[in-house]
Amino acid sequence: MPFITSFVPNHTDIKGEGDNHTEKLQRFNIYRKMLAEYFNEDADEAMKKVDKFEAEVKKKFVEEPAQMELLIVVNKLLTGFDAPSATFLYIDKNLRDHGLFQAVCRVNRLDGDDKDYGYIIDYMDLFKSLKKAFNDFTSEALGGYSKEDVEGLLKNRVQKGKESLDEALEAVKALVEPVEPPKDTMAHIRYFCGNNKDNPDELKDTEPRRVALYKLTIALLRAYASIADEMSEAGYSEKETAQIKADIKHFENPAEGNHACKQLH
Repeated sequence: MPFITSFVPNHTDIKGEGDNHTEKLQRFNIYRKMLAEYFNEDADEAMKKVDKFEAEVKKKFVEEPAQMELLIVVNKLLTGFDAPSATFLYIDKNLRDHGLFQAVCRVNRLDGDDKDYGYIIDYMDLFKSLKKAFNDFTSEALGGYSKEDVEGLLKNRVQKGKESLDEALEAVKALVEPVEPPKDTMAHIRYFCGNNKDNPDELKDTEPRRVALYKLTIALLRAYASIADEMSEAGYSEKETAQIKADIKHFENPAEGNHACKQLH
């Protein structure tokens, strides 16, 4: 797993460490191994490419998030780094004031229709410090930050998650409402793909429906995943939770429908 850190491996850092399993030596060896595996070459040669490694990893995280889903950062990227697709921030370090505020703002950028907010997973119990940082901003102590960085920063996650899930589920159900009875798999395929093999343009004509279905399904799955373990806390009854799980299972494989479309045509 790639990680970006202020630490730069240097042989002078481990001078005198010998064969002892010290923290310095362990850190040095882990970083060397990561670089060697990334560039697929000898560690001594890979160590000469630290700047190239960091530039490539940051570029992939921003431009190809599906290929770089997790990035571990140590004492870096608090400022001057913008990755709108970043949705989850895991904090495992004591941060305060400006540093804490800058860190949480890394996931507060919108990125398309399916991202409404970011999530902070706080292992250090920093919520009170975060409230202080937020209050400092409203009193202009942090007035240099843009409004969009703090808008909605302290929204109730579970409440907002429930709203997002309800809205996403309603949108998908509205989209499939015109499907004819008995609303089984084939009925859905006919609605979203067409059923006239003699009309080669029919698949293209129904494409907007499929695109809408894929987008709404992704939004639904993301909304459900965010509170799947907290359905009762969100206010759902056991019966409602079971029904939502069944609905999610029904909608979670639109790609299979796309394959079926191609088979029909």
